[in-house]
Amino acid sequence: MTSIMKGKVSFNEKIDSSSQDNFDELFKKSMTNSHYNNVDNDYHNGNAVIDNTFYRPTREIQAECVLVCGPPGSGKTSWATENFTNVYSADDFMVKDGVYHFDPSKLSINHRQCEDQVMESLFEGKCVVYCNTNTAFTDFCNIMRKIKDSFYRKKNFSCKVRIVKMRELSIEDLVERVSEKGNGHGVELYKLVNMTNRLKWLFNTFNPIYFSWCSLVSFKKFHELNHNSEMKFNGPYMPGPNSKRNPYPRRNNRHYYDKKN
Repeated sequence: MTSIMKGKVSFNEKIDSSSQDNFDELFKKSMTNSHYNNVDNDYHNGNAVIDNTFYRPTREIQAECVLVCGPPGSGKTSWATENFTNVYSADDFMVKDGVYHFDPSKLSINHRQCEDQVMESLFEGKCVVYCNTNTAFTDFCNIMRKIKDSFYRKKNFSCKVRIVKMRELSIEDLVERVSEKGNGHGVELYKLVNMTNRLKWLFNTFNPIYFSWCSLVSFKKFHELNHNSEMKFNGPYMPGPNSKRNPYPRRNNRHYYDKKN
């Protein structure tokens, strides 16, 4: 299939690497003309935020990491898989026989496996989508550190980071999207509320247009970020069903949320 048809980008062609002749056109299409209206174009105005901290134009290997930010149900996977060939998420390791099974005990190892796949593709000069929620610095600090370490250790490695924010949806829409009728992830209401609020705080406080997330995150370890009150959303949080702060313990969080609002 030709990449350009009558001067227009072929809609069903996907991005594999920045070395594609029509890479810029394809990326612009992904931001503005996707079948899924999931990108927050009020924020982006058609362009991803580009961080060139670990990019050097003279390097032999030119990779790109697309950091997608949004709570569960915001359309990250739909947007990414429509437009990109190399899409990786920790959720990929929670699917067995075609059915999604969330196991919190395996979350850490799943993220490490996802990061290994991302780095393997970046070493090949691919354009890779890191398709996790990424609503806090601690969500993506490990992959940023690995990119930074590779940049300094491998003389031919270069990686441009693009940040894409999903558009804000109502909590009701997110609940429906993660239900059994949606993607089946079944994320609890209080988690959706907290991640939505956390993402707002992250972009309002450390807008990547003005702050280099690569520089802010990649030179710190997880525990440093997790205990740094200035770089961490401190609430207010909606408490979980078993939290001591929840006046309705072990009840459906919809009941608690309706009472509070």
